[in-house]
Amino acid sequence: MDINFIFRVLLILLLIALFLSVMVLFIIKAINEKKFKLICALYVNEYGELPLATRVLKHAGWLSVPVWNYMKKDFFLSPLYKGKKSKFSTNDADIDFVKRLPPSLTKTFFIERLMSRVGMIFFILLTAVTYFGK
Repeated sequence: MDINFIFRVLLILLLIALFLSVMVLFIIKAINEKKFKLICALYVNEYGELPLATRVLKHAGWLSVPVWNYMKKDFFLSPLYKGKKSKFSTNDADIDFVKRLPPSLTKTFFIERLMSRVGMIFFILLTAVTYFGK
């Protein structure tokens, strides 16, 4: 069996895997954008107003500037992922707020994080196969 054939097959499989992981990530991001709006509504009902970064960047798209997307969601993502208060929020009760959120609202944010890392791994593998396949 020719080594070039093996590299081509591996390249095609990795391209398909990368494409599928990116498609799943886009779908999950769209779902999470709706959940973000619901979490914001719950937060406003409980505390009166959103943190400043979230208020300013609330309508920032997740595809335009990724840092803005992170900043607008950090008031609940930092407590969710790290268990500590966001640096963009002044409310010390954010951790308690996130702990009280139902798993149906937070579970897909973990899936989004996982899929972004899986996609990055496929991209790195694809780059390595392309580099070494030449």
